[in-house]
Amino acid sequence: MALLLQSYTFGKQYLDSWLHPAPQKNPNALKLGVLSTAQINSAAGKFTPFHCDTTGANEGIVIDPVATHPDVVLYAIASRDESTAASFASKYHFQKSYGSYEALLADPEVDFVYISTPNGLHFEWASKALDAGKHVLLEKPFTSNAIEAEALVQKSKQSGKILMEAFHWQFHPAAHLFRELLDSGEYGGILRTDAAMTTTPAVPPGDIRWQFDLAGGSLMDMTYAISFTRYALHARHLRRFSAQLQARPRTTRG
Repeated sequence: MALLLQSYTFGKQYLDSWLHPAPQKNPNALKLGVLSTAQINSAAGKFTPFHCDTTGANEGIVIDPVATHPDVVLYAIASRDESTAASFASKYHFQKSYGSYEALLADPEVDFVYISTPNGLHFEWASKALDAGKHVLLEKPFTSNAIEAEALVQKSKQSGKILMEAFHWQFHPAAHLFRELLDSGEYGGILRTDAAMTTTPAVPPGDIRWQFDLAGGSLMDMTYAISFTRYALHARHLRRFSAQLQARPRTTRG
């Protein structure tokens, strides 16, 4: 069922890309810089009825929305390999490409950056982006641990730059309606919450998200369940008392 819903979502994005052409960009549109090409995936360009390339964290989360938004432009993309960056820039219509993350952050024209590096590198590059005077849209999970998260938030406050975790669903009208119903008390108060997350198809054994040294592991991918629970409860923090591993066929360490 999850795979069918996922296929439907990408199919709708594909059709929308044909039915709704890209709008004219405003003269003062914000210029986006993207750090990392490893997980870029434009749904409109990848979808087929029986295959959805969902190996990347982006999954169209930035490229397609920016392409169809009048107030943001795909300005620059960076990779550790200059030819790879140039290839992605050409494919997804970025204006510039860079062979290093540092070079992109040094570009004064970049207004904000989207960071989709492996989990373990989120803190480093978000911190450097804030130091460079950029606003930051940081892929989930926010950082590898709470200490890094607190330090990053403090740096954001000191720099006066916006730092946001990339949970786009929080801006969807359906999410707002859901919380309005909860807050109204029409159906009583919240007595207990249960949240679960599944991945279909499963994350491949060799995927970078299983690498412990890069803050990988299945628990780090549970951010959706945790964030939605916090959203429903208006909770700033959730205390984790325990975490249990339930082995599955072909399970690998993570």
